[in-house]
Amino acid sequence: MRQTLFAFMIALLCIGRKPACAELTIGTYANYPPWTITDDTGTLNGFEIDLMNDLCGRMETTCHIRLVDWEEVFPALSQGLIDAYIGSMSITAARRRLADFSIPYANTPSHFAALAGSAVTSQPTLSWVDLDNLVGEQQAAFQALLESLRGRRIGVHVETTHADFAQTYLADHAEIVRYETETQQYADLVAGRIDVVLDSSMAVIALANAAGGGAGTVAPFGPALTGGLLGSGVAVAMPKTSDALRRRFDAAIRAALDEGTLVDISLRWFGFDITSN
Repeated sequence: MRQTLFAFMIALLCIGRKPACAELTIGTYANYPPWTITDDTGTLNGFEIDLMNDLCGRMETTCHIRLVDWEEVFPALSQGLIDAYIGSMSITAARRRLADFSIPYANTPSHFAALAGSAVTSQPTLSWVDLDNLVGEQQAAFQALLESLRGRRIGVHVETTHADFAQTYLADHAEIVRYETETQQYADLVAGRIDVVLDSSMAVIALANAAGGGAGTVAPFGPALTGGLLGSGVAVAMPKTSDALRRRFDAAIRAALDEGTLVDISLRWFGFDITSN
C-alpha cells in the first residue's frame, strides 16, 4: 500500500512534465570515498551512487550520471548541463542563494585530522561544537582548537565549506594549502608536506587509506564541527526555482528514510548510520 501511494504521489508531481520526469542528468564527483569511488575500470560506485540509483528508481526516472568538478557544480546547474547534483554537498546560506536543495539525506560533521601521534592530536576538547551556538564550553573548545593550529600547514579542497572555514578562522595564523583533489591532499598529509587536513569526518580515514597511508596512519582530532560556514545536512542540489523536481526528490528521500533503505545503504558504505531522519 505504501509503495502504491508513493508511486501515485510521484505521478501527480510529473503531470505535464513527462520529459523531465522520464530522464534526469545528475552530476556527481568522481572520487570522494566512500561517498563516490571510481575503480580501476572507471566504474562508479559508493554511497551516493547507490543512493542515486534508489532515488531514481523511486521516481521512476532514468538517470544519467555526469562527472562534474567541484568548482563547476553551480555553473553546470545554472547552465542546464545537469538537472541535479548528488555529491556530498552540505546546505549553507551562501549555497542557497545559488541553488535549491532537497531535504537532507545525511548529516556529517567536519573534522581536522593529522598523522597519528602528531602533537596537535593530543588536545583535550569537547566531542562536538555547533558553530551556530558558540557559547560557554563550546566557545572555549573552539578557541582552543583554533589556537592549536597556529603556524600549521592546513590542507583543504578548493571551493568547499572547509576552504571557506579555513580562510575565515585560520588564515591570519596558519598557512592554508588548497587542493584540486582530495587524493593529493591526503597524499601530501601522509608524506608530511602539510600538517593537517579539514574534511568530512566520514571521508578522513577512507581517503587517507586511498592515498596509501593505511589504517591508523591518520587520526581525527578536536571536536566534530557543524553549522555556520560548514552547513547543516547533505542534500541534493538543483537549479533555482526547481520546485517540482525538489518535491520529487523530497518524496523519494522521505520514502527511503521511512523504509530504512537509506540506513541500509549508509551501513553498507560507512559502517554506521549517517542519515538525518
